[in-house]
Amino acid sequence: MKKLKLLAFAFIAFLFAGFIRVNAIHIDELIPYPESNIEVEEQDDGSYLLTLTDDATLDIIIQNGEVATLDLNGHKLVNFTPACEAIKVEKGGTLTITDSSNGNGVVTQRDDSTYSVITNLGTLNIKAGTFKTDSDLYVIRNEANMTISGGNFVSTSNKTSLVGNIQYVDKNVTPRLTVSGGNFEANQDALKNYENSIVNITGGEFTSKDAFALDNSGYASVTGGELTSVNNAAVRFQIDSTKENESSLKINGATLNSKEGVSDLTIYDKALSKNVTDDYNTTIDENGNVILKEKKEDVTTTTVATTTQKAEENPKTSDNVLTFLILGIASLIGVCGSSIIIKKKMNA
Repeated sequence: MKKLKLLAFAFIAFLFAGFIRVNAIHIDELIPYPESNIEVEEQDDGSYLLTLTDDATLDIIIQNGEVATLDLNGHKLVNFTPACEAIKVEKGGTLTITDSSNGNGVVTQRDDSTYSVITNLGTLNIKAGTFKTDSDLYVIRNEANMTISGGNFVSTSNKTSLVGNIQYVDKNVTPRLTVSGGNFEANQDALKNYENSIVNITGGEFTSKDAFALDNSGYASVTGGELTSVNNAAVRFQIDSTKENESSLKINGATLNSKEGVSDLTIYDKALSKNVTDDYNTTIDENGNVILKEKKEDVTTTTVATTTQKAEENPKTSDNVLTFLILGIASLIGVCGSSIIIKKKMNA
């Protein structure tokens, strides 16, 4: 009986280990995790500078109240735990990603990963670096406030968009993404803006091979940059004919490139689940707003891309209970997650 109790206690301990993310680095102790290849410096303003000193396999998590800058420094960062992102910014956390090596740094993920390369629930600013995946997952998943002013973003997935701007975990938060620079290359959508989400594109180059440079179901403003689709329309505007003000699109000053013979803008009606480009007269007013007016009768039409609506893309993050339960059970067979948790320095 005593042995049974001991085994039960051991099992609970292993489960608990999965929940607390064992072997984490505490910045307030300034004790680097062995062979982490990351240097931590506290700045005068209380924020932290994290610098990769070599290639690293880590799960970096920025928690509520923490402000940090990550310098890739020309090295490669890969997530350690399959069920965790390489980088995750929690609500209330702030992270800026730079690369002092002029863009040679890389952030990517394991082949068996189940979450995005990066998930943002707080504030994230990307200025430089290369961010990529070969899996059917987002490279960037933004659910809060994010700006991109530089960097290279690449996805080889034939199922999932490169960047997803999506309201999911917290329905009270409106995702806001501003892009002023960077290069985005994808087989599917380069940037997908979901319902109740806002995207503002003032620069950058977006290229999709088979889908859309911008796929908008929310509120999008495109006043700069270059949007290209090799085999489709540059932009898809998704509407719901049963609702008013469900989405909006502004295009003014951007360069749009589409497949030859295909209009730069495709209209998709979610209520009807079909392409309705031929059913609307499309005009752009003096402010760049796309105005749709339903046609009363058939007129000469323009060739449009024939695409189907994709199923909802990986709408999940690594903060659900199931993830930690799996991590805990996995620790029974010797698989332990190793994470960096950036903890706010406490006053004595």
